[in-house]
Amino acid sequence: MAAGSFAFALVHGIGPAMLLLRVLQGLATAGVLTAGVTMVCELAPPHKLGQAMGLAGAASLTMNAIAPAVAEPIGARYGFVWVFVLSGFAAVIGGLTARTLPATGARVGQPSRGLVFIPRRARPILFVLGFSGAGFYVVMTFLAPLALSRGVDTVRGFFVAYTAAALAIRLLGGAFTDRLGLRRTAIFGMLTYGGFIAAIATIGPRSIVLLGLGFGFAHGALFPALMALVFLGTEPAERAQLASLANGVMNLGMLSVLGFGQVANHFGLVSVFLATGTLVAVSVLLLTRNALGASANADSILHDR
Repeated sequence: MAAGSFAFALVHGIGPAMLLLRVLQGLATAGVLTAGVTMVCELAPPHKLGQAMGLAGAASLTMNAIAPAVAEPIGARYGFVWVFVLSGFAAVIGGLTARTLPATGARVGQPSRGLVFIPRRARPILFVLGFSGAGFYVVMTFLAPLALSRGVDTVRGFFVAYTAAALAIRLLGGAFTDRLGLRRTAIFGMLTYGGFIAAIATIGPRSIVLLGLGFGFAHGALFPALMALVFLGTEPAERAQLASLANGVMNLGMLSVLGFGQVANHFGLVSVFLATGTLVAVSVLLLTRNALGASANADSILHDR
């Protein structure tokens, strides 16, 4: 991550170098997320898995508020080269901090059921993660151009509000999520997430902060519940593979931005948010009681504990 950020400071035009550096950053991000999620599964008590996933996500969410608030004024005053330099130093500090992590992770040497084995219970959840990832990346990509078209010159208010709400629900609402049940939290989160993605189509100077709060609230509740559902009842040897798959399907959702870009060109940005929000909300049908019967049983076990 640090190498990619520092190298971006040396890029002054669109070309192959940008693509190669994005590949480097993508590989680094995938490695960090996979290792981090796997370590959370190893270290957290099973009955606190949802809360632990929320806290782990809260740590990375913090930068979603800090980065825009710091980067926009620095970029406007000194140039965005210094934004990339700053992000490179942040990655270096993160790497040094990672050296203090416990010497643990997915256990090796245990039998696996195949390189591409995916537990049946986890399959619908991975699909839902893909849809939710598409919704997230659509917002991250198309929010700014839509806001600019509505007279909103800066979007940091949205990101600060989004992060504050997501952090609040993850730090203060984790225990409530575990009591409510992961499956019901995921269903509620998907419906709310889709609703606010569609509502961003109405964004304006007066609504940008409120929409950020709602989007962050849904995001903060949804993703820890989905990630915990993926890992409930899995064997230690399967966790790293599932963490990679979970990260992978969310990144596949990112590729949907290419298609939605064409939709925006032909039908406008409003249609992109309406269509994406609807798809995210409808995908909640994958979280039916039959599809997640095992997860419902796991919820019952967690409640008994």
